[in-house]
Amino acid sequence: MSNRQPSAYRSAAARAAALLLATTALLATPWLVTAEGRPVGSGRGIAVLPLLNRTGEAVPVGRVRDALVARLADRGIPILDGAVLGSFMRRHRLRYTGGISRETAHQLRSETGARAVLITSLDLYQAGDPPKVGLTSRLVSTGEVPRVLWMDSAVETGDESPGILGLGLISDPEVVLDHVVTELMDSLTTTVLQAAGGELSQRGAGKTAKRFRPKVAYASPEGDPIRPPWGRIAVLPFANESTARYAGEMLGDQLVRHLAAAGGEVVEPGVVRQAMLETRQIQIEGPSIPQVDVLRASLSVTAVIYGEVTEYREAGPGKPEPAVGFSLRAIDTASQQVVWSSVSHTEGHDGVFFFDVGEIATAYQLASELAQAIVLAFRERGDLAPPTAGPLQETLAELVVVAGDPEEVSRRLDAATAARAELERQAAAARMEAEQARTRAGKLEQSLEQSQERISQLARALAENREAAQAAATRLTEAERREAMQSDSIEALEGLLAEARRRSEQAEDRIDGLEQKVRELETALAEATRPEAAEPVAAGPAGDEAHRARVEAAVRGWAEAWAGQRVDDYLASYSAEFRPAGGLGLDSWQAQRRARLTGPSFIELALEALAVEVTGTDRALATFRQSYRSDSYADVVDKTLEMRRETNGWKIVSERVRPAAVGGRPPE
Repeated sequence: MSNRQPSAYRSAAARAAALLLATTALLATPWLVTAEGRPVGSGRGIAVLPLLNRTGEAVPVGRVRDALVARLADRGIPILDGAVLGSFMRRHRLRYTGGISRETAHQLRSETGARAVLITSLDLYQAGDPPKVGLTSRLVSTGEVPRVLWMDSAVETGDESPGILGLGLISDPEVVLDHVVTELMDSLTTTVLQAAGGELSQRGAGKTAKRFRPKVAYASPEGDPIRPPWGRIAVLPFANESTARYAGEMLGDQLVRHLAAAGGEVVEPGVVRQAMLETRQIQIEGPSIPQVDVLRASLSVTAVIYGEVTEYREAGPGKPEPAVGFSLRAIDTASQQVVWSSVSHTEGHDGVFFFDVGEIATAYQLASELAQAIVLAFRERGDLAPPTAGPLQETLAELVVVAGDPEEVSRRLDAATAARAELERQAAAARMEAEQARTRAGKLEQSLEQSQERISQLARALAENREAAQAAATRLTEAERREAMQSDSIEALEGLLAEARRRSEQAEDRIDGLEQKVRELETALAEATRPEAAEPVAAGPAGDEAHRARVEAAVRGWAEAWAGQRVDDYLASYSAEFRPAGGLGLDSWQAQRRARLTGPSFIELALEALAVEVTGTDRALATFRQSYRSDSYADVVDKTLEMRRETNGWKIVSERVRPAAVGGRPPE
């Protein structure tokens, strides 16, 4: 998803050219050294964290990380030893690898000497035909103030560049994954080279198609005094109302990526996450004014961006094209005013009219295009301050020092570009030879299929002859048996007949006995499955007390099923006539609840001040304060459950929720 022709990185020639570029610029002469003058590999470099898997599939993320490390090592980038990193992560119990906090960044530099950390997420992986792979990486500095030094994404589908006669089609997901990894590491290597050589590459500064611009947008007036250029920007985790589990995180990453590429100083998402956890800020619809003040003080930010993903759909069976939709707001922290609000939505075929030109095959790419369109709108309005190379070059200066002038670096890059063109020509010839080999293999397969068909015909003929021989033998045996029977005496025939009758009578007796047992089993089964009548409860105070006890037991069973993530028991606590809030259908609500119960790694739920009011012989109200906590969310709310006594116990027919504290809307 870097700004270049996708087809240039779809072949082995492009990968070889990228490798030649890196090795020519980095390894041909010993010009890459640490700030202290020591060669690369001396222990200080980049710490490559384990991948964050957002695909929901069983993917060998360890092998992907190994490929990232290998590409960086091939390009001469110093890498922190894996054993040292593993020991550090175990010592500090570091499990979340989707970001890095201030404390962890400081500890990583002071204990291991790592100057930066590479954070990578696997956001798309489909092994089917065609295979699809999407990766997002960012390089973050270590030390007292973690900074996003570089961030990029790469995505590829096997049928993205089919070429003439389908020569460019790729069916092996490992090949697609190799392309994506190489593309990302080429982007990182180029950034390191440019920054070390004193250049500042401002990516993402181009134009975007009209179809990716927000459908609805509000912005504060151009002359509004509350709208100076933003300094530090915090992008909060996006709320997710789509069916894709990690859509909020992936959309937020794309926004951070394009803001950083456009020159914005974006706070490292791991730092934002840690600040929100420490101040217990977990919101769904957006931060409150007090929460904005806390973020401004703890993160020193001048703008806070948040939003909600309403749709994130990858193409697949029954879903012919991808689609992405989300809303976004930006708050100026000094004035506490909303200075930007927009709604974006698009599908893969939007704006495509002829021969699928311009079609986008993945929601991952759509999210990137929509995020880039919003960032370009920020830049056009003057919200983003002009980019400076200071923090980037200062940090990378600790990682690499160029011993030579920029003209020498430029000369090497030109030589590598010429070599890449030659390798591309050789790769095209290799592809043609491979196609010819595939054609010959196809002819051989066709000949083999014809031979196999002939063998099958002979086998069928042999089987038919065997069946005819067996039939003749059977007829001969039958004739011999009849001849033997005719030679027997009449007494022998009568004896055989009597024995046959006796056995027939015994069989009829057994059949009668079995039929009697079947009738008894059917009767017992009907008795066992007959619904029991609701246990009558006496009217009056004693009856109300019994009702309250049963209602309280039903409510606590509902809470235990929720905390234990037992989805079926949890949904069984609701009446078939339960109507969810907000007009959501019962089936959709059940699917949403199933995802929210199974998503967290743990759930803790506590009920306080549970009170039951019996309002009728089969009606009751249960009120209580509910405290909820999981690995990604926590809140406290006041809840009222309307209960109804049915044949199979007390069931929930409606819920009412009222927040118990200032903040966002709790999950129902």
